[in-house]
Amino acid sequence: MNNYKKIFAYNLRFYRVASDYTLEEVSDISGISTTVWSSYENERGNPTLDTLKKISDTLAVPLTYLLKKGQTSDPVEDIKLNALIRDINQLEERKKGILIKIIRLILLFAR
Repeated sequence: MNNYKKIFAYNLRFYRVASDYTLEEVSDISGISTTVWSSYENERGNPTLDTLKKISDTLAVPLTYLLKKGQTSDPVEDIKLNALIRDINQLEERKKGILIKIIRLILLFAR
């Protein structure tokens, strides 16, 4: 078994889950079918460089993070924040305004 496939599969699933994406969501965003994405997460398939770039962009992590074993500092908090920002940006403007006011109040009282 190719060690790089194992590392890539682990990191791919790790960052997808940390981003709070389902297979269907990453498929919709990246244009990579759920079957193909799942095959990568299960150590099958050989993504092209173009596909690796799509995956990196979809998960908002550098490509090196998907290929590196034993990350010393996982950007999980940044990924969770990016996922939250993505969700907020999908809200209608009125709801975004309300949410921003709530966050500001929380920060004000958290001092």
